[in-house]
Amino acid sequence: MAFRDQDASIMQELAISLNSHLVACQLKLEQYERPKFHCDLALRFDPNNMKLRYQRAQAFLGMILVDDVSTDLETTLKFVPKNHTMLKESRKLEEGFVSKSEVSVQVVANMMN
Repeated sequence: MAFRDQDASIMQELAISLNSHLVACQLKLEQYERPKFHCDLALRFDPNNMKLRYQRAQAFLGMILVDDVSTDLETTLKFVPKNHTMLKESRKLEEGFVSKSEVSVQVVANMMN
């Protein structure tokens, strides 16, 4: 039995939904590496999915990958410029977080002590 276009579309929607829900659960458990994987997988089907981009930004933030967080938030704000949650997260980055290279220097310095 061959898949029809409609079947393929339904499968894509299910894959996106499933991965998004897995990400939400993993973020609640503060498991940050798997959510990035699931977001990347689902974004292959729908690269403009702002919920997945936001979730991936949360995963990057949890892994202290600040430059990647910034990229996903900027992309999201281009599509949804008045999204209050995205604006709040973006302000957090501007106010208090350091760049990825500064974090790497701090991690190495802490390892040496």
